[in-house]
Amino acid sequence: MCTVVCPWVCPRVSPLRSGAGETIFAYMHINDRHSLAPEILFRALSETPRLRLLLLLADGAERCVGDLVSALDEPQAKVSRHLAYLQKAGLVEVRKAGLWRFYRQRRGGDPLVDDVLDVVAGLGGRVEGAGQDAARMTNLQATGGCCPAPHVKGCA
Repeated sequence: MCTVVCPWVCPRVSPLRSGAGETIFAYMHINDRHSLAPEILFRALSETPRLRLLLLLADGAERCVGDLVSALDEPQAKVSRHLAYLQKAGLVEVRKAGLWRFYRQRRGGDPLVDDVLDVVAGLGGRVEGAGQDAARMTNLQATGGCCPAPHVKGCA
């Protein structure tokens, strides 16, 4: 589990103490939804590829990594790294089906996350490359995409 430095101490965070016994700072687990700091959430929005991914997922549909890689026209490793960051920030969730990973926006948990995702969805044409991504995704959907349909054994 990934940890980040947290400038305050809260009940769900374990403090790190100096030799003299004073609390210097604390570590928090960013996978723990109750300890998620807004800084983590907003830092996740600081990279254009992450905004482009969130825009591709804005319709609420589930997309496999292969389709997202094709739509972004970026290397798989880069897309997977950005998806992992978005997942740790609580913006997307993943469903595993065999070797496949399907991502969608995480909605309904944290009101701040829902509000941020609504703002991102409204950015559309302001994010460089988003229009081309949407066109590539539309073409992928028309041809069935590269990932198996949900009715394929192991993908439901």
